[in-house]
Amino acid sequence: CDINEICPHDFVCSKPNELDALVFGHIFTIITTPLLDNKLAMIVRDHPKLVNLCKRIEIRYFQRTED
Repeated sequence: CDINEICPHDFVCSKPNELDALVFGHIFTIITTPLLDNKLAMIVRDHPKLVNLCKRIEIRYFQRTED
């Protein structure tokens, strides 16, 4: 299944929805959790739209700020 066939445009418009949150939670965990076998993370990284979705959500909603 090619993610570009499912959604030819970038994910997340101006306001993320429940699906964006669900995808973010799963994909972020897969690509940031160190495991002995990172095959799944390597497969996910072959889909830049999913990785970019995670980066955009992380930066927009979880960026740390100095107090």
